[in-house]
Amino acid sequence: MDINIVLYCIRNFSILAALVAAIWFWPHYKNSSLRFFLHYLTYSFFTELLAYIIITQFDISNFILFNIYMIVSFLFYLYWFQLVLKNKMLVYILTVFFISCAGYSIAMEPGNDQLFHVAFFSGVICIIMLTLYYFIKALRNEQIISFHKDSKFWIVTGLFLFHLGFLPILLLQKELADFDTSYHAAVTFLNMVLYGCYIKAFVCLKKN
Repeated sequence: MDINIVLYCIRNFSILAALVAAIWFWPHYKNSSLRFFLHYLTYSFFTELLAYIIITQFDISNFILFNIYMIVSFLFYLYWFQLVLKNKMLVYILTVFFISCAGYSIAMEPGNDQLFHVAFFSGVICIIMLTLYYFIKALRNEQIISFHKDSKFWIVTGLFLFHLGFLPILLLQKELADFDTSYHAAVTFLNMVLYGCYIKAFVCLKKN
């Protein structure tokens, strides 16, 4: 079996595991700021599935699908930060910044054979800034002491690690094209970290 197919299965299983956890623990967070993650994870799972079908069954590039997914994902995360952070103005400014960059990518960058670089880099900058802001506030309020019980902490940690790790992968995308398996292995590992943190967040909600 092709190793890339195995890595794809592992990656999609990570999303599916997080989706199952989101469904299982739904009663514990349906009225919290995490309630939209069930819909987002469902969207993520079916996007990955559709992308695989498109490229394997029809031999068509799935970059357009992933570019749409990327923009939707960043907008979703920015909306979530709007719900959980007190500094609404910071989130608003970064949202306007990202939407402007995404608009530029849609208008100026080819989206059928590569990821939108400007949109991605701007989205990563926004997420890293907001996660660092969250960590700083948590340290000042001594919330970090009980981080293992805080569902928001695990969501933010997953987002921080995933986007910080994905940044060099995208920067080296052309070089990694000659090492296709290494690229997919790195992306799979980051997905496992991200969705593992999501699962931990849902478990924390049950304990609380």
